[in-house]
Amino acid sequence: MIPLFYMVLIILSTPNVKAEEMLSTDISITCEGAQANQLPALSLLAPTKSCCTINPNGRTNNCLLSDGTKDFPLSIVPKEGHLLCSKGDGVMVHMWIRHQSESVKDGVISLSVTLTDGKKRRYPTIGYTRARSDKWTQLSGWYFQAKEGPVAEKLTLIVPKGIKLLIDDISLTYTPKVFPTNDRRCLQVKGQKIMDGAQQIILNGVNVGAYSDDEEDDNLQHVLSAVREDDYRNIATSGFNVVRLNVWHRAFRTEEGWRWLDLHRLWAHTYGLRLILDLHAPPGGYQGPEYRGTFWKENATALQLRKDTITFWKEAAKRLKDASDIAAFDILNEPKPRKDAQWWDFATQCVSAIREEGSNTPIIVEMSMLDNCQLHKIDDTNIIYDVHYYTPWQFTSGKQGTYGTKCIDYYEKGAVLNKEWLLKILKEEVLDFALHHKVPVNIGEYGVTKLALSHGGEQWLSDMVDIFDEYNIGRQYWCWYGYTTWGIEKDGWFRHDPASQDITVLSAIMKRGSEQPSVEK
Repeated sequence: MIPLFYMVLIILSTPNVKAEEMLSTDISITCEGAQANQLPALSLLAPTKSCCTINPNGRTNNCLLSDGTKDFPLSIVPKEGHLLCSKGDGVMVHMWIRHQSESVKDGVISLSVTLTDGKKRRYPTIGYTRARSDKWTQLSGWYFQAKEGPVAEKLTLIVPKGIKLLIDDISLTYTPKVFPTNDRRCLQVKGQKIMDGAQQIILNGVNVGAYSDDEEDDNLQHVLSAVREDDYRNIATSGFNVVRLNVWHRAFRTEEGWRWLDLHRLWAHTYGLRLILDLHAPPGGYQGPEYRGTFWKENATALQLRKDTITFWKEAAKRLKDASDIAAFDILNEPKPRKDAQWWDFATQCVSAIREEGSNTPIIVEMSMLDNCQLHKIDDTNIIYDVHYYTPWQFTSGKQGTYGTKCIDYYEKGAVLNKEWLLKILKEEVLDFALHHKVPVNIGEYGVTKLALSHGGEQWLSDMVDIFDEYNIGRQYWCWYGYTTWGIEKDGWFRHDPASQDITVLSAIMKRGSEQPSVEK
């Protein structure tokens, strides 16, 4: 399906400026999605005296919005009588910014929404970033208009005093009303294979983060706006076929998270990708090896956290049971229970809850983070068993060791770190189990830091990919962006134009020349 586009000329004006003083520019707001044809006009309100057109570094039709003499609010407002966003829908806002202030290295620019209930207003922040002078940075925000409560009057960009800000390519992307039809089938497990109809599929992808390690303090809207459509386009162009979408349970306390997910499903569909829905930060917060939280305790709070997790998966199963764009449900990322049996009992409960809703979507069950943990067979024929592989951690994290030499390791002191040793450990952890029970294996995370790359990490990746290919193992690289030491995109959480990709990593993990997915339109 071709998204609906609504091109609107930006008018730069202030309420008390005479008509002959109003200026127009070549910038346009692009509205995409089912709501676009319901927005006959948007205006960008700003002082005309600060407007001019310049073209640094190849970006064209951009505008200087602030002369730096005072705090500067820039507002995007809908035409009178129209809502910025329909009730029950969401909008993703993206724009490129850059500053020209000689005395300022970078400055925080925030995007807020003005909410009103008819009596009073409030101004929550929905996104922020640091503007730089040497490159363009993307500022993003996400807003969901609840069916009840305050409504959004406008979006406002706040530019601090002292910053001369450039802006370009503003886009508003709305959540879809309906999904385009397609002839793809839901994936199914058949023995040790994951099948797309009559053909085996290897889930070769990347992790894309939309979660926070901070359970309560991080801005939810900022987190949800971090991923953009360009990411899906670039992931598909790189040859991957799946995105392991790391989600945060906080987004799904209301309808907001599901509408946000609809937008990601549409992007995945558009570029021929599938999604692994990974509950990366469950109720109670992100777990992992260092987790010491409440989730696994035996008290009322812990019981409620586990109940909330099951409720999340029941709702996901109900909504997504026939969604062919969902490759699998990953029920809990890196669980850290008190005892291994506790995890497998809970995992079985989650599987049962999903199946009770009529969903036959493949379910990924991970190995726990406990020492001496093991995989256990679950009585369900559509399960994928998963481990995360950063072996040995001292090397892949860049702390010590060189590939091809002996290294001190908690697995086996003095072992030579090479392909044969990597395969030995992988067999012990998961392959022997998979062969014995005739079940499929997935590696939900693997990767090396930039430091490890300088000590043989490229060969580690190449050897791991050889092993994955030999044993038909699905895998998702950690990660696409966000963590500068790990990400394929090297700019971290701040997205720049042009994007800087780690070609060494991409070349190593895509050396088999995976077929590029076709782009459906």
